[in-house]
Parts: sequence; structure tokens; C-alpha cells
Amino acid sequence: MDKKIVIYFFLTLMLMINFMMILWPLQTSHWWDETVYLQHAEVIFSGKTNYDEFEFRPPMLSILLASGFLFKHHVFTASVIVALLGVLGTFFMYLIGKEISDEKVGLLSALFFGFTPFIIRSAHSIMTDIPSLVFFAIAFYFLLRASKRDNSKLYFLSGFFLAVAILTRFTQLILISVFIVYIWVNKIPLKKVKWIVAGSALLMIPYLVWAQVKVGFFLTPFIKANRVVSDQVGNMWFYVMNITKVYPLVMLSGLLFYVGMMYKKRSKIDGVLMAWILIFVVYISLTPHKEWRYILPITVPLFLICARGYVSFLERKSLIVKGVVLGVLLLIGFSALPNLEKLKQGLGINQNFINTYVSPAEEVSAYLKGLNESKGIYANHEWPVYGYYTDQEIYQIYSGKEFYEWFPNNMKNPGFFILYKEVDKHPTQAWLDSKKEFKRRSEIKGIVIYEYTPATII
Repeated sequence: MDKKIVIYFFLTLMLMINFMMILWPLQTSHWWDETVYLQHAEVIFSGKTNYDEFEFRPPMLSILLASGFLFKHHVFTASVIVALLGVLGTFFMYLIGKEISDEKVGLLSALFFGFTPFIIRSAHSIMTDIPSLVFFAIAFYFLLRASKRDNSKLYFLSGFFLAVAILTRFTQLILISVFIVYIWVNKIPLKKVKWIVAGSALLMIPYLVWAQVKVGFFLTPFIKANRVVSDQVGNMWFYVMNITKVYPLVMLSGLLFYVGMMYKKRSKIDGVLMAWILIFVVYISLTPHKEWRYILPITVPLFLICARGYVSFLERKSLIVKGVVLGVLLLIGFSALPNLEKLKQGLGINQNFINTYVSPAEEVSAYLKGLNESKGIYANHEWPVYGYYTDQEIYQIYSGKEFYEWFPNNMKNPGFFILYKEVDKHPTQAWLDSKKEFKRRSEIKGIVIYEYTPATII
């Protein structure tokens, strides 16, 4: 059988399985950040005006979701779109690996990307982490192709997808440095770099003009996005100490093989990949707020290096290598068990295709909608969820002790106030119960709903 047919068959099968593992089970209930992007998609598609965070949230994912609503206006459409983007990441990992090395590196890189549990879970959420990573991978692929073929159109496309990545997640701005390193290392002439700039400008300039008109300063979304997550979480070594929570040890072992086998074969691209990892890890380690998912932008260079290490090692035909390969296969099988279970669930072996779980916030939203009272909602927790599910005007209020100093000037309109009993925020339940302006209406799973009427109206 033709080698290419075997490769394409294996790649197609991998992509199909990857899609099922990311997509299922389909979710009917979504949480905080997910509902922001869904709400923005509704604003774009349906013209909703009750709540938005455009002044500090990137717009691209919501634009893609709204575009999907043209075919089917349903929340499942959003899940299908993010799943397809995840699979696109697996495919472009193959293309990049093939471009910088060969088919074996491409397939192994794609295998790593498509079957890493943390990436699958992240790709399942309606969030920007995986889509932004995928768009930057596409941009990097076109940059590789453009420099090898000296093709201006490909340079333009690399710049275009770089802008798509940035407008999907603002922190991708730091990865412009990867382009700069690549351009410098490969001595790409200025006349070609201009095409990259032109491709980026095609998207960035309209967005910056919009920001200047809508929020008063074209850099405001980038500045506010940085401030929103400025609370201190984790220390300087957070990502180094927790890297195996994102990337399985069996994959990271490829780094050792790379160091041992590739020290005589390193090329310019290796320096670029190393710089990519180093620059981004230093950047996110210096930012105050840390979460495991924030390290995902190093996935592409890390998996490429690990795959090259494995392939180089496996090319040595010896009994020791065969023993190591057997051990690695056993480790991969063991680490893949959670994914195999997820695949069984997706195929409906253990449960339905649809997860019908309804969150407490969604239950509260259904209750408020059922009242048929056109009042705004005051919330200091999960306010985007209520904006998405109720279609009511949302008033976000400050949850610190200053709330009492600002009241009632911070609550001038009648509405409903939502209190989470188990969340340590102000105002307290005792304070609310003592004020005549607040009338308790209901309680659902630890969430208390008050009807609020300003004293001036009482």
C-alpha cells in the first residue's frame, strides 16, 4: 500500500477521534467566561444590549460563534465550532512538524496535541485558550512556508492569522516576539516583512478604530484585559512546578531524548522554538495571576521539540530502543485512560451525547425569566451568566466593604439582587435582611433572590 495513503488514513482517523473526544458530551449549561463569549455572539448576531464586556474582551471567538449562528442559531453550534478549532490545531501541528522536519515528527506532534487530556478539556470549553493557540499555530505555519518559498501571499496570510490570534486572546501579543526572532534568525528582508505587517493591519486597524470610537482610546481593551486578572495567584515558579499537570510526563520525556540525540543536528528553527518557550514562560511567570491554562501558548514548540526527540531516538535500531519504545507505549496507554473513558462517554457507551446538567445560576435565571418582570439584575458574582440566560439588564456591583459606603448611590434602579450564601462577598445576608429596600423572593441551591426597591420609591 502507498505510504502516503497510510499516513493520510491514520491522520484522518486521528482527527475524527479527536473531534469526538473534544465535542462530546455536548453541554447545555455554561459557566462564567463561556457565557461572556456566548453573550457577545448574541450581541453580534441578535443585537442583545443587556450586557457585554467588549471593552476588555477580545472579539474574534464571538464573531466566529455568531457566524456559525447563521447556519444554526443554537448553543450546540458554539460547541461544534470550538471542537472544530481544536481539531484544526491537531492538523496544523502535523503540518508544522512535517514542514520543519518530516512526516514522522508531524504525526507524533499531532498525536501529542490531539490526545493530551488537558488540551482536550480546554478545547471542550467555549473559551479563547485553544482557539488563540490554533490561530497562532496557523500563522507560524504560513511564516515557515513563506520563508522557504519566498512567497509574499504566504507572508500576508501569516500576518493575517497573527492578528486573528491576537484578537482571539490579547496575551498572544507577546508572541509577536516569536515572529521577530524568526525574521531575525532567517534574515527575512524588510520588503517581505511589510507583507506580514499588511496582513495584520487588515484586521487590527479596524479593531483599533472601533476601540478608539467606542471606548475612547484604542489601547483601552488591552490595558483593561491585563488589569482584570491582576490579583496575586501563584509564585514565580508556579508553571515550572505544575507543568506536568498540563503536559503528561510521557510527552515531556521527549525533551531528554532531544537533548541527548539532537545536540549535533540543531538548526535555526530549534533556536526559534526554544526562544518561543523561554519568552512566554518568563512573561507569564512575571504576571501576578496564574492558572495552568495560561501556559498553553508554549504547546506548539514544546510538542515539536518532544516529537523530534522521540523520532530521533527511535531511529536508532537497537534492543535498548525497542525496550524504551515498549515502556513509552505502556505509559501512553496509561496516561490515555481518562481520554478513553471520555471517548466512551462521547460514543454514548456510558451516557447520553448531551450533558443535561443545569447549573444553580441557570436555575435562578429560569426562575427570574418565569416572573415575567422586566427589571434589572444586581449581581456581584457570576453576572455574565445572568446576562446570557435572562436577557435582563445587568448591574455589576462592587463586592468589597466599600459597598456600604456607596449604597444606595450604586443601586438607583429597581431590580433583583442575587446573593450567593457560600461566597464571601458584600453585602452580607444579614445586612440585606435588615434593609426594608430588599424583599426576599426565593432561594435556589444556596442562591438567594431579593427584590430591590429604592427607598425613594418605597
